[in-house]
Amino acid sequence: MAYILIALRPLTTTYSHRCHKIQLTSACYRAYSAKTESSELGVAYTNLHIGVPKESFAGERRVSVTPHTANLFSKYGFNVFVQSGAGSESNFLDSDYVKAGAKIIADSAESLYHQSDIILKIRPPSYSSPPKPSDEKLVQRGMKNQSFETEEAFLSDPSLTDNSSFI
Repeated sequence: MAYILIALRPLTTTYSHRCHKIQLTSACYRAYSAKTESSELGVAYTNLHIGVPKESFAGERRVSVTPHTANLFSKYGFNVFVQSGAGSESNFLDSDYVKAGAKIIADSAESLYHQSDIILKIRPPSYSSPPKPSDEKLVQRGMKNQSFETEEAFLSDPSLTDNSSFI
């Protein structure tokens, strides 16, 4: 089951060093809060797959994970999957992500979504990209620091979330 966590802004190098541990802990806790209630041990980082799809919003040039951040995720034990060309608008090559320890997914974004446990994006998910299975909840409402645009996406398209699982 894939979850999408919306990055409000790309992190600079100095800012990511300062806040990286906090984001990793809170992202994993939020993404697996339902699973950890039934399991006392939770999920090991080495079993989690982070997916970075190419942004589909017109004119969006940012990417949610830079090669530097992908390297940090890899050092913490996460498996990082990056869609081919995800960083091209931000002048990051696929080879930069490979050097950082990420795996490039050359298939469609849909296959990236199915292989990942956590999806990191800049913009809220759109209804048209990519199609999702009907039993999957893509975004969890009520997350701390969630952007206004994401809340608007919830209101305009209720099929993005599972109403029974709101916080």
